[in-house]
Amino acid sequence: MHPSRQYKVPNVTQSPRTSLPLHLHPAVDGALKELKSAHRRLHVACAEFGRELQILNKLYYKGYNQHRLALFWKRTAEIRKYARRVDDADIASIADVLRRSFFGPEAQVNPKMLRGSWTHLPDRDSLLSLLKRASDYRQLLDKTHERFVNAYQHLNIAMQTGAFIQLLVVLAAVVSRMDILVEEITDALELMRKSGREVMNVIDPASATETRSTHSMPGGNDVPTTTSSIEQTDVTDEDLGDVLSRPSILAWQDNPPPLDPNQALLSVYQDTGVVSITRTVVTVASNEAAASPPDPPRQQKAKKPRRTKRDEIDDIFGFM
Repeated sequence: MHPSRQYKVPNVTQSPRTSLPLHLHPAVDGALKELKSAHRRLHVACAEFGRELQILNKLYYKGYNQHRLALFWKRTAEIRKYARRVDDADIASIADVLRRSFFGPEAQVNPKMLRGSWTHLPDRDSLLSLLKRASDYRQLLDKTHERFVNAYQHLNIAMQTGAFIQLLVVLAAVVSRMDILVEEITDALELMRKSGREVMNVIDPASATETRSTHSMPGGNDVPTTTSSIEQTDVTDEDLGDVLSRPSILAWQDNPPPLDPNQALLSVYQDTGVVSITRTVVTVASNEAAASPPDPPRQQKAKKPRRTKRDEIDDIFGFM
């Protein structure tokens, strides 16, 4: 059994609320509202994920000796490994640290202080460290989601054989449930990262821009748009009062672009004439049919009458 991976929570350095200008306090208030919602969602989803992992562990130990050489069992071991990594990460703890960083040291002992107004503010380095840890958790969740989807598809294919159908159905249900919880944890984690970036934008706008570009996940919607060199050349050389000579047009005259296949086919049809070709084919077919005489019907041979075999009794009585 592999030891569980424990992730060290980064230390946070705080500064009093009075160190921030008064006109920036509403921005922090709005970010803390989103952080509170993300904190609650993370705790609920992580607790439910832990219970599903317990069910998976019971199924794993119960069928290990019987199915450990099966291919679907290797998938089960893989999803169990990633599920344990997510559970050992304790993603909800980083939301606790980030939320308590806006309160004094007394919030560690008395959680009821979190219901009041914020009294402190984390410094730039501490907030960057927490956002970096949240970005690492996001990569782990994306990889786990990918493995869960592949395992679920493999289990559905294994069900078609009909062998161990009850176990496969239960495993597929557990994997599906855990994948839904992973997506919920991912959404809550993104909400927490958004609130953290808003606070960073208040503390240090330059660092917030750098954090957004560095820790953005691949495949996101934020794609930098740049103007191409060709478009820039067209804009700078364009003159509405004069006629410009385009080198691209001259190049097309030497090497004309290829025609559209549909247009080329249409031009061939127009030149040759579709109607005349169709009539010729029909005429040839009718001539061939008229030239070839029909096959004469086969005459059936008349059956000869079958002679009856005479025996000795017929010879005695004179029967023919």
